[in-house]
Amino acid sequence: MNASGLARLGRDREAARAYASRAEEVKAAINTRLYDPERGAYPEYWSEGEYRFSEKISQMVNGLVAAYGIAPSSRQEAVLRYALDPGRNVVPAGSFFAYYLLLGLFTNGMVQEALHYIRTNWGKMLDWGATTFWEHWHTDNSLCHGWASAPTIHLPAYVLGVQPSEAGFRRFSVAPNPGDLKWARGTVPTPRGDILVEWARDEQKFDLSVTVPEGATADVALPAKKDCDEYEITVNGRKKLPSGVLRGRLSASRAMFTINRPGEYTFALSALQGTATK
Repeated sequence: MNASGLARLGRDREAARAYASRAEEVKAAINTRLYDPERGAYPEYWSEGEYRFSEKISQMVNGLVAAYGIAPSSRQEAVLRYALDPGRNVVPAGSFFAYYLLLGLFTNGMVQEALHYIRTNWGKMLDWGATTFWEHWHTDNSLCHGWASAPTIHLPAYVLGVQPSEAGFRRFSVAPNPGDLKWARGTVPTPRGDILVEWARDEQKFDLSVTVPEGATADVALPAKKDCDEYEITVNGRKKLPSGVLRGRLSASRAMFTINRPGEYTFALSALQGTATK
């Protein structure tokens, strides 16, 4: 949520337009003045006095411009790959700014890269016996620091797939992004009650269960295999949709459903034999 969005929620249209206009001006200035086309990334700064870019390029800056749509969409994956390239001598993000780098990765569909980053950095904490989040990637500072808790929001939001579509989770989406994971389960607390989600997959099937609290509507997006164009889909074990579940589109990547009644629902998406596309 940005300042313009907050103003819209407050029904201040004039402020919403002013904030949106100012944001576009700043965005244009960043892309005009702070992008280095020769290196294909955003350096730390531009020096008017020396008339050159900074020699340093960081994961912090390039994670931010990708996470918040400052970089053009056609450029975001490239700057993130630059930031992750160990051969580029990029300044690494600490545990605080890792939140923004991960946000950029997940929102650009780089799920596997995000999981690798989490395993490499937070996995090190677990390997060393951590039971809390550390301030940095080492043990020289605070060993209990809330700013290092990025996976606790990104994993439920992008891997488990639960995100609000309307204020207070009045409407929410469940759109898992498995990466190389075979299963996930979790609980997302909301003002309307807990949202429970569990999914598991193999080469031919994706199973998902979701509990929808009272007063909420859920949009479920089951990930489909890219090399298959025909599926069998059941809800609560039956092909006929139960009351309160509406079928949406079946695209090349997702099977869509809307749930407008509270309760627990189970979905099973199975690829039919002999339907793989070439």
